[in-house]
Amino acid sequence: MIVEEAGGRVTDFDGQPLDFAGGVERAANRGIVAGTITTHEQAIRALSTDAKAT
Repeated sequence: MIVEEAGGRVTDFDGQPLDFAGGVERAANRGIVAGTITTHEQAIRALSTDAKAT
């Protein structure tokens, strides 16, 4: 919430919103990415590229 209030973005590795309905384990999400809009987009691209390379 703090990151988003500061103008940033928080999602999972796939760019999907975090789903806390599944409890602490967040079974519907894969990791967490948080940062400014620019760094968040760069991280999502890097994670997407990295996942396709393996």
